Amino acid sequence: KSWNIQRNGGSEKFNSIAVSEKYVFAAGDNGVVFYSSGRGWTQLPTGIDINLRGIYSYEQFVFAVGDNGVILKFSLQQ
Repeated sequence: KSWNIQRNGGSEKFNSIAVSEKYVFAAGDNGVVFYSSGRGWTQLPTGIDINLRGIYSYEQFVFAVGDNGVILKFSLQQ
């Protein structure tokens, strides 16, 4: 068994990952959030450039926390 490398197409530094029923999320510096359903990665715009330090998925929501007390909430059902 071996690891498979998956690239997001950028040079972002990621700080945290979270897993939901259907997706994997990665959050990082400069407000970057990417998600994947297993076939490549797609950027999820956050509208901020603050470093995100953690990300968590619960039911239909994804929460990200970052510097300066930032808390983001995203609904998977849009």
